[in-house]
Amino acid sequence: MTADLLETKIRALQRKVESLQGGGEGRAAGDDESPPEALSELGTALEELWVSAEELRQQSEELAAALQDAAAERQRYQELFESVPEAFLVTDLQGVIRAANPAVEMPLLRPRSFLVDKALAVFVPLADRPAFRTVVNSLARTGLEAETREIRLKGRGTTPMPVLARIAPLRQADGKLTGLRWLLRDVTVQKQSEDARRRSEATFRTMVERSVDVMAVVDSELCVRYASPSLERRLGFSPDQYLGRPFLGFAHPQEALAVAEALGAVLQEIGGERRFEQRLRQRDGDWLSVHTVATSMLSEAGEVAVLVTCRDAREMKRDEQLRGERLKAESLGLLAAGVAHDFNNLLEVILGRVDLAQRRLPPDSPARPSLEQAEVAVRRAAELAGKMLTYSGKRPFDLRPLELSAVLWDDRPLCEAGVPANVRVAWELGQSLPPVMADPGAVRQALRHLILNAAESIGELPGSVRVTTRVGELTGGPEAVGRRHFPAGPLPPGPYVLCEVRDDGPGMDEETRSRAFDPFFSTKFTGRGLGLPAVLGIMRGHHGGLAVETAPGEGTAIILAFPVAARAPAVAPPPRPRSHGATVLVVDDDELVRELLADFLAEAGLAVVVAKSGPEALDVYRARPDEFGLVLLDLTMPGMGGEETLRRLRAIDPAARIILCSGYSREEATRGFEDLNLAGFLQKPCDSTLLLEVVRAQLDRSAGG
Repeated sequence: MTADLLETKIRALQRKVESLQGGGEGRAAGDDESPPEALSELGTALEELWVSAEELRQQSEELAAALQDAAAERQRYQELFESVPEAFLVTDLQGVIRAANPAVEMPLLRPRSFLVDKALAVFVPLADRPAFRTVVNSLARTGLEAETREIRLKGRGTTPMPVLARIAPLRQADGKLTGLRWLLRDVTVQKQSEDARRRSEATFRTMVERSVDVMAVVDSELCVRYASPSLERRLGFSPDQYLGRPFLGFAHPQEALAVAEALGAVLQEIGGERRFEQRLRQRDGDWLSVHTVATSMLSEAGEVAVLVTCRDAREMKRDEQLRGERLKAESLGLLAAGVAHDFNNLLEVILGRVDLAQRRLPPDSPARPSLEQAEVAVRRAAELAGKMLTYSGKRPFDLRPLELSAVLWDDRPLCEAGVPANVRVAWELGQSLPPVMADPGAVRQALRHLILNAAESIGELPGSVRVTTRVGELTGGPEAVGRRHFPAGPLPPGPYVLCEVRDDGPGMDEETRSRAFDPFFSTKFTGRGLGLPAVLGIMRGHHGGLAVETAPGEGTAIILAFPVAARAPAVAPPPRPRSHGATVLVVDDDELVRELLADFLAEAGLAVVVAKSGPEALDVYRARPDEFGLVLLDLTMPGMGGEETLRRLRAIDPAARIILCSGYSREEATRGFEDLNLAGFLQKPCDSTLLLEVVRAQLDRSAGG
């Protein structure tokens, strides 16, 4: 009964009581009448009813206000549920989704309408479901407080993502557990960052642990808080023996004050740095001279500390020496290549003119023997230029995939032919080695040089030379410090096929080793000295490396490293040529070479047009492109070089036949020309017969279209 209905009934009863009270006054004294006490009690009861009605009204109003507040609170909760940026789910005690906010659609890649009434376990990877159901059942059974778990959820066809789930019980007003609330946070980026941080820390830890330098962290009291494992390798102390002890206790007494002042100055400024020389005490009582770099930094606790890095001063000196040797070798290589290139240009003219003169003289001419001797001398000069190119690494090599052990095994008889009887050559060649890109002739030449050089170093005493091949790396790590040297610099990491020639001769001292690869340096008689430099040049031309291990009284080992052959890239077929004329366009900035080629081709009955520069060649070709069946193009020209001229000629006529001419090797000269479809390459100085054969063959192809 509502308060209004109760009030209406009370008013009706009140009116009835008042009516009864008024009617009793007109009755006779003898008539029956209601006792006054009864009417009074009825009035009192009515008053109590009025009070109860007021209380009921007040309660009704309070209940209505509470219901209104509850509705508003529910609306606010729903708005919060819908707008929270993180995924929020409500499940029953069996893990079935009963409600989901819009943010759930992002990680699960499905609309809410699809998710509701689905078991949350459906979106857990199969391998994770047993553990997931254990968590749900445990929470549903115990109803404990909220807990946080990391789980994995999978969307539609995606890789499972890591999710941090905050799971809380859902209870009724009476405390009865009715479901679970799930707050889901995608932690993919966080996990990736953590993984990256762990990898970075692991990399840094590996770098520190494998570093040849002694590294330590010193606090503001100059006590050691960290020491790298290299400390034991360098000084003989384990890192634990350093921890907590004053760093100055390991410094030389005469230098301790200066070291303390340097470290104190570094501590005054974050990022400050000092470099100084000092000596550190070794376990055996000796002192190790080191170059120290001290840098201040903030520790994880926010305290100022100093990172101290100490490098062996002897190794620094050795590194500087090796760097100087490498720069010297590179400079000599560039000088040799430049001289050989210019020398080849001159030899091209001399050889060509001698050839033309021989062609024009009668067979019985008294001048012919002189010209033949001049030709022999020119060819010897060309061989010398070839050796210079070999040293520089720019000699032409015919690189092809080959099995190194097989090539060396086949060449054993010739390699051993010049070895004295007191020297035995042992062959330990690896089997099933990966192929390398190499010139078999150059490989044989290098091996013969090394074997003969090793045999001669042994002298007249009995000795042996061992030749081995294997797969490995040619590095200069800590194990090679002081005994392995790289005349052309260290190689990048990677697999190599190694060929080692080791002798048990007297070895080399530091001075001899440092000059062993200089051109024309020799410990033998005059006239020798291009053997080892030629080997070094061969390895440069093969993009490989070379290392020397030697010491007085310990013999010498020279290790050649050939890169493993890579799979050859696909080469696009050249464009279909169109028919051209029979005129040859000669482009060369050297007037002597230009006139020689013009005279020689004209002598052979060919039409020739010459150009002394790239721009002139472009103008000539652009004016009459169908006339030229072939272009002989010099690589090295001032201004517009051969490469740019070639690319512009291709822009005018993609089908133009162009032969590149250079004193450098084919590989060196044509590097970067792979996409330009060269018709051929001629190495200067070029044999006249070969030149004419190549020119005629290309003109025949051009005319045939």
